[in-house]
Amino acid sequence: MKPRRLMTRSVRTLPKPGRLACLWARWIATRMGVRDFRVEQLGDLDTNLRFGTYYLKSVLDDLDGSPVLASAG
Repeated sequence: MKPRRLMTRSVRTLPKPGRLACLWARWIATRMGVRDFRVEQLGDLDTNLRFGTYYLKSVLDDLDGSPVLASAG
């Protein structure tokens, strides 16, 4: 099998970016204790900023407070 075909197959199994954001948002909502969370709420600036800040803080904590590693994505 050609490497290109292998790469194409593995990329197809990844979740779409929007789907991945929804999964992270639900995880964050649960961790923050937000009840009745709806994905549409991510369009609200306040909610989006709170969730984004929570996510970045959790990444920073997981990487022992290293801002370089946390921003590496």
